[in-house]
Amino acid sequence: MVTTLYQSDFTGFTWIDVSAPTREELEALGDEYGLAPTAVQDCLQPFHLPKFEVSAGWRFVLLRAYDERLGGQRCSSVQEMTRKLAVFFDDTRIITIHRGDMAFFTHYREQWLSDTVKELHPVAMFFAIFNASISTYEPPLRVDEAQMDRYEYDVFNEAKRAIAFQSFYELKRNLTLMRKMLRLSLDVLMRMDPLYTREHQANYQDVKENTAALLLKSDELINEGTALMGMYINIASHRNNEVMRVLTIFSVFFLPLTFIVGVYGMNFDVMPELRHPSGYPITWGVMIL
Repeated sequence: MVTTLYQSDFTGFTWIDVSAPTREELEALGDEYGLAPTAVQDCLQPFHLPKFEVSAGWRFVLLRAYDERLGGQRCSSVQEMTRKLAVFFDDTRIITIHRGDMAFFTHYREQWLSDTVKELHPVAMFFAIFNASISTYEPPLRVDEAQMDRYEYDVFNEAKRAIAFQSFYELKRNLTLMRKMLRLSLDVLMRMDPLYTREHQANYQDVKENTAALLLKSDELINEGTALMGMYINIASHRNNEVMRVLTIFSVFFLPLTFIVGVYGMNFDVMPELRHPSGYPITWGVMIL
């Protein structure tokens, strides 16, 4: 569905929002506004990672935001974890394309439409949408940080509870996917850096700093998880060594007893101790000693 959310005859500013489009709708939109056919095809494919292109006077960006519907569920791929938002913009127009409603985008759109003083520059709007999409990674990172703290407590607490390795691996996998998306998003921003004058540098720097901060946080959590797993394995190895030490002590303790029993268990007819009246208590005394 193609919707014109805002259009100003005075400034020429136009915002077109496209939700759950068909191939025909997108191709018609591309023909009407002169969008690059390859970029239109990218909008139709669900598996694209973040990217940035300049073509036919339009700037085209693919964003991937964390899917708020997951509710803490672990994911094994980028497509499971994120949802795609495509944005075309030039100096007076912005076109947003998505398959369905996304909480962060719906919130931004409703807030923008209800604002009495609207930001009517597509570049500033794009950076605001970009920043909102990047901010979707912050809540799951906080959840994963809390989970990492719980694993750290399990490693060092007195109860010495074992870590569920599968759960721990899924946590690290989740963090790795988020780090990948944040890094690709930062790469997109770095490619856009030369395109903007001082007028939009503040917006650009705000998004860049937010992305870099979340990327750093994901890196720290992954490094912490790697170190924690190594420490857990070392601690488990140390505990096994302690058990082996105790078992070794017991085996050394029973070795001479086993030797004495073995000697007196041999089937020889001439063994003087066997017929000595005090042979039995003497043998017990030696063993106890």
